[in-house]
Amino acid sequence: MRAKILVAFCLLLISASAVGQAKADNKDTRVLPLKAHRPPSEPCVDDPILPTDGSSAQDYVSTGTGGTGPNYYLVHAKAGHSYSAEMWAPTSQNPVTGSAQLGLALGTSCSTVSTSDFAQVDPELSNSFGDRISWRFQNGHDFTLVASSLDLSGNLYQYYIRVTDTTLWNANWSTYSTLAMQYDFTNVTAATLSGELTVTDVTAGDTTYTSSFSLAPGQQVTRIVAANGIASLGLLVPANHQGYASFAFLGPAGGIVADANFINNTAPNVPVAPSKFEPRFFPH
Repeated sequence: MRAKILVAFCLLLISASAVGQAKADNKDTRVLPLKAHRPPSEPCVDDPILPTDGSSAQDYVSTGTGGTGPNYYLVHAKAGHSYSAEMWAPTSQNPVTGSAQLGLALGTSCSTVSTSDFAQVDPELSNSFGDRISWRFQNGHDFTLVASSLDLSGNLYQYYIRVTDTTLWNANWSTYSTLAMQYDFTNVTAATLSGELTVTDVTAGDTTYTSSFSLAPGQQVTRIVAANGIASLGLLVPANHQGYASFAFLGPAGGIVADANFINNTAPNVPVAPSKFEPRFFPH
């Protein structure tokens, strides 16, 4: 009898151990890379898709004989928006004998599209395996983002990659009553950046007004939407109108910060109430 009880007890322990091991194995999950395998000789195929909300994906690339790259990603870009694309090594990789390179292309032929390089602009991605580009266009397109390694030795590099819609948005301006709107833009990087403010007049059937300008490092530029002479050049709108505004710029996400304030349109032109002017998405 004791022998039977001992055998049953041992079987119970073994079963419990097996169940515990199974649960532990279920928790031991790994995030697989995004990589879609294809030979380097294959035409430019834009998959998988990268969202433009600043979320990161992990991938890997190498060049040389038998290499895995370049890699291609599909990016949906909207008209009048600005974007920043970044790739960087998440861990120390020795030796780093070449850097990363990002490019933008159209169609399966991978025809090159002009972009601006900001790898050396803070937050800096140079002197290692990383790159950053930025672009903005008046028309929307589906682009192919091309991620390459410049290391011809065949070394394999793991990296993170993301695309961020850097466009700043203000939901409402107004010239009703004695109101006007003041926008202040500040360059928080150590490089000169440029952008364009677009003011849309909803009352006038989405008529647009624009103002383009550059900002030196640390510089602040002010633009005023008003119905009289205090309006900035190109931003004189009719009285008793309202709408929204956007600011698209070339540079890293967060490189330009904006403030918006309803101001009194009669002297003194003091602030009446603040309003938000910020990106819809933040990198994470």
